[in-house]
Amino acid sequence: MQHGLEARRMKRRKKGVAVLILRIKQAETALADGRLDEAFEIIKSDQIRRHYRGQKLISRLSQALLKRGRENFDAERIQLALADCNKAEKLAGNTDEVARLRADICSEMEQKRLRDQHRSLNLAQAKRNIQAGWISAGEKILEQTENNDSQTPMVVQQANLARMQIDEVISKVEQALKKGDLENAIDIIRQASYSDNKNEKVCDMIFRIKTASIDKIRADFDNGRIDLARLMAGSEGTLAIFTKITLRTVPLPKQLNGEGYRKTLKKALGLIQEYRPEFLIVALGLDTAKDDP
Repeated sequence: MQHGLEARRMKRRKKGVAVLILRIKQAETALADGRLDEAFEIIKSDQIRRHYRGQKLISRLSQALLKRGRENFDAERIQLALADCNKAEKLAGNTDEVARLRADICSEMEQKRLRDQHRSLNLAQAKRNIQAGWISAGEKILEQTENNDSQTPMVVQQANLARMQIDEVISKVEQALKKGDLENAIDIIRQASYSDNKNEKVCDMIFRIKTASIDKIRADFDNGRIDLARLMAGSEGTLAIFTKITLRTVPLPKQLNGEGYRKTLKKALGLIQEYRPEFLIVALGLDTAKDDP
């Protein structure tokens, strides 16, 4: 019985050795065919690593992985180079060749991080310039930025769109000014939110609007009438801001009879008619004089 058990153990041992040799041959074939990843998956078994043929194969495979890793590195396939470096280290340990390749990879990854950071800063600056109206300045920054990602073409498209929008607004303002419709020209600039825009065309157009406004004010002065309230209210801060406002009111005396009230009302209605408002809000006040019950 003891003899039979020993025979079965011997048979299993021989079978295991045969399977191990087969696996080593498979790894050798994969290595010879350049299928390094397949060979690595086979050879990382502890049984193969302990076998003398497996140990020789490990040395050859680690060298092949380092060679491919260096080729990937030179071709700027950094992640693939790092994967090959890790596999070579797992097989042969942190040898001098493995350490040199890893150092080069780490250095390149850091340089790439800095380049990406610099590109992101440039793109952000280009966007700010475009939004502020300095489209040409933004485009110049884009020209100096590496065009190897998806964001740069998007910012270029934003610059083109911003230029088209500015040209469209300028065209509408010019048409309004040709018709003498100053209020509409101001309204177009206001609705486009271009009062703070730094674009040269926009600044030139705002200057023209301001000049036209000054000419209109002078003409109104010469004609004995000026409607600054209408002009300034329509500009909403585009032309200037109010620092002091005087209301044109008709004061009433403390004691007032019906005849005096009608005269004052007629004068107030005349001023309103002269102003020509688009609409009028009237507060209902029935007390015409002080202490009037």
